[in-house]
Amino acid sequence: MHGYVGNRCAVLALQLHGIEADCLNSVQLSNHTGYGVFKGQVLSGDDLDVLAGGLRTNGLLESYTHVLTGYIGSESFLRRVVALVDEIRDTSSSEQTPAWVCDPVLGDHGRCYVPRELVAVYRTEVVRRATVLTPNQFEAELLSGRTIRTLGDAADALRALHAMGCDTVVMTSSDLPDAGEGAMLLVASCPWEAVEGDEAVWPEGEFGSGPSAVFAVTIPTLPGAFTGTGDLTAALLLALRHRNGGKGVAGACLEAVRALQTVCKATAEWASSPAGVARAKAGEETAARTEGAKAPPPELRLVQSRHALVNPPACEGVELVAVVDGSLCRA
Repeated sequence: MHGYVGNRCAVLALQLHGIEADCLNSVQLSNHTGYGVFKGQVLSGDDLDVLAGGLRTNGLLESYTHVLTGYIGSESFLRRVVALVDEIRDTSSSEQTPAWVCDPVLGDHGRCYVPRELVAVYRTEVVRRATVLTPNQFEAELLSGRTIRTLGDAADALRALHAMGCDTVVMTSSDLPDAGEGAMLLVASCPWEAVEGDEAVWPEGEFGSGPSAVFAVTIPTLPGAFTGTGDLTAALLLALRHRNGGKGVAGACLEAVRALQTVCKATAEWASSPAGVARAKAGEETAARTEGAKAPPPELRLVQSRHALVNPPACEGVELVAVVDGSLCRA
C-alpha cells in the first residue's frame, strides 16, 4: 500500500508509456519490508490459480503481449507463474510470442533473501523461457554459477546465461573496478539484431565483435539508499524496448539508466530538504519505540519525476560504452 517497490513502481512506468497493464500483486502489505514491520497477506499458488481462472474464463489470457515478473517468495508460486506464462504463450492471439521480462529477485550484496530452492527453478525452468533477464550482479552469479569480479567475468557470466537459453541479459547493477571510482556499471549482452537502430546512441558506431553485442552503461553512484530501483529498471526496459518494436536494446538500457538516475537524484534532493529530514527523523523515532521496525530509506520521488520516465534527460556521467574482450572500449 505504502512505498514505491514492486508493482507500485512498475505499473506507473508502463502506463506512462501508454501500455495497458493488468497488475497481479503477489502480496498485499501495509508497506514495503524496508520498514521492518509490515502487515498483510501473501498470495498462495491456489490464489494465483483462481485469478488466472477468471482471466481464462473471460478470454483475457490470450490478449497479453508481455509478462513482467519480479519478487516471488516460494518455489510453488514460481512454478505456477512458469505454467501461467506457458499458457499465455500457447493461447496468445498475438502474431509474436508474448515476451517475458523476468527480474529474478533472489538477493543482493552476497545475501540471498528468498529460499535457496528458487535458484534451481530459475536456472532450469525460467532462464530458458525468459525473453529478457534482468539480474543484479549477485543474482547473475547465482544463476550462471560464475564468480563476477571483473568486467570480463561479467561477460562470461552473461554468455553462460545465453547458453542456458536466454538471448538478452541485462545485469542491471554491478560493483566492478572497471567502472572507476564513484560509479557502477549496467552490463548487457544480446543478439546483434537486437541493437539495430542504436547507432544514434552509440558513439563508436559499432559494438565490437563476437557472437553477441556486449555493452555497458556507466552509472554514477549517489549518496543514500534507494528501494525499488530494480523493479523500476525492469519495467522501463520493457516499455522502452516495446516502443522501439523490440529492438534498440542498447538505447533502452541507456534511457532506463538516465530515467533512474533522474528519479534517484530527485529522491536524494528531497531527502536532504526540510520535509525529507523531518520524515527521516520521524522514521527513526518510530523505529526506536517499535520492536522490529527500521527507519526506511526515502521513497522514490516517482510521481514527481514522471516526465523523466517518458523522456529521460541526458545525465552527467551516464554513458553507453562497448565491451570488447572484457574491457570498456571508448572512442
